[in-house]
Amino acid sequence: MDAPPPLVAAGVLFVPYYLEMRYQVAHFGAASRDYFLLSGLPYQLVGACALLGVFAGWEEVWRRSVAGRTIVAWGALMFGVYVAHVAVVHYADPLWQKAWPQAPQLVEIALLTGTAFFVTLAIVWACGTRYLWPVGLVLFGGRGRTRRGPA
Repeated sequence: MDAPPPLVAAGVLFVPYYLEMRYQVAHFGAASRDYFLLSGLPYQLVGACALLGVFAGWEEVWRRSVAGRTIVAWGALMFGVYVAHVAVVHYADPLWQKAWPQAPQLVEIALLTGTAFFVTLAIVWACGTRYLWPVGLVLFGGRGRTRRGPA
């Protein structure tokens, strides 16, 4: 089975992105999270399209499985996660640097990414509950409608 062209393109475009990150670390001591790496833009665009293409073929499998339905249900929360994750990373990174300053870069990125995702997911979910929906309305610009909030 051949790999889909967008997936191959994403793999190829990851190389300059990775090399640019390594260059930053070598010359500046860290890969800055405050500035978007220019080579990351094409990688993220093509990579996102490739993932959409890969997951499109799995739609029926996801709908039939409990785990798949759970993950799909999170889709309604993802805009809020996208908006708020930057703030979580901004505050979590200094804490991480104090806790484990000599962590390998890939370990740091993986753990900080996972932590930011799940903490932000919990915040966004809480802002969609009956009592916190006004906070969600202000923070994420939604209409304030949730399964438990006002109709």
